[in-house]
Amino acid sequence: MNKLTESDKRYLDDILGMSSGYVLDFVNRTFKIFFQNFDIDIYSEKYKIYGESKGKRMSAFLDTEENTIVTQVLSALLDLYEALCDTSETRTKNENSLRKCRDIVSKLSGEEDKSSDSEESKYLKQEFSTVNLDKLRVEQTLIPILKSRFEEATRAFEAKAYLAVIFMCGSTLEGVLLGVAYNSPKIFRGSKYAQKNNKGQIEDFNKWTLNNLINVATDVGLLKLDVKMFSHALREFRNYIHPYAELKSEFSPDEHTAKLCLQALKAAIASLVGER
Repeated sequence: MNKLTESDKRYLDDILGMSSGYVLDFVNRTFKIFFQNFDIDIYSEKYKIYGESKGKRMSAFLDTEENTIVTQVLSALLDLYEALCDTSETRTKNENSLRKCRDIVSKLSGEEDKSSDSEESKYLKQEFSTVNLDKLRVEQTLIPILKSRFEEATRAFEAKAYLAVIFMCGSTLEGVLLGVAYNSPKIFRGSKYAQKNNKGQIEDFNKWTLNNLINVATDVGLLKLDVKMFSHALREFRNYIHPYAELKSEFSPDEHTAKLCLQALKAAIASLVGER
């Protein structure tokens, strides 16, 4: 069972709205479809212990399931919240709660894998002598752009522009995965993690979040599990592209963080071209 504290639950409720009986803007049908993406029947008796509303079922899910699945579901819900509120005053109002919720997900993920520090050290020690972008299965006209961005990220690291490294790596990874998705649409759309709209229909790829692209690429065997984990770490760091998010979180990118992000991008490319 996970270890959510009462304060954790309050922050999650600020974003998800569970105390109102709802969860974001889900209706019963779309709420069920959302959880089906994680092989969960949220309307089973198991999640009826507190009541039958979506908010009560969500609370039961958080209180009864293990960290692994809870972190996956919460991460997806927070991404959805950001997408829904991207240009609204609601997101600005709840920026602190959103940051706290991201921290909660990170905490739960860290508790699940007590060897994360050693795994990170091993990951950073891996050598990628070449990053063969030419072998990527993407539209060929995209290759020069991806190369340019990768080279710029490398130069930024050498110049100790660590924040720039994070943002360049995040956008490049998204471009790479989106390009692969466009090149293999049936494979990506056939994954249980394919991003869907409120009607249960699979979204156009240009609306997919980086979170979904990473999960689907792993599900279809293009990314290895360790690459998935550190790709998500890169995605989390990239969220600090907004200056106020950096200010409120007191996030201070350093050489270690930038190296982790650059390594995540290299490993993802190597995995996608079959060299890892």
